[in-house]
Amino acid sequence: MVRARGTMLVVVLLVGALLGGGTGCGRAPWMCAVSGRPEGLTQQHLVGDYTGEPFGTLRLAADGTFTVTDWRNEIPWEQWDMSTRTREREQRRSREGHGKWALLGPGSRSGDLVLDFDQLDGMVEEGEGRYGRDMEIGGSISSPTIYQYLHDPDVCEFLTFTK
Repeated sequence: MVRARGTMLVVVLLVGALLGGGTGCGRAPWMCAVSGRPEGLTQQHLVGDYTGEPFGTLRLAADGTFTVTDWRNEIPWEQWDMSTRTREREQRRSREGHGKWALLGPGSRSGDLVLDFDQLDGMVEEGEGRYGRDMEIGGSISSPTIYQYLHDPDVCEFLTFTK
């Protein structure tokens, strides 16, 4: 009987670790309530205007360019060493930008969609190079959702854009 209880305790702890992500940081990314990329999705399906939650707007054009407004949660590399207060202020800062976008191949390790900024206020200016942001796609072909993790992927908090 004692051995059975010990075995049961080990099983319960293992299942708890697996369901909890095993990282001690919250839920595992595969536990987040996000649908996968719709099968048969093409770049043309994504063209249009998107509204972000909790912030931002995104416009994907058919020519492969995009614009963003009220884009937040970005911190310039040189400010990571600054005070927590400065970093938090930068994360709340509303930015506008533009660049090129592309739908990546199915199964890409970088996500489903890449936004390659030519300009993003306070982050990269025209001619300085590029700044990229990988995004994931969920929803359906007729109503795609574009999202990215806001923080630690184990926490399952997203910036979500709906068409």
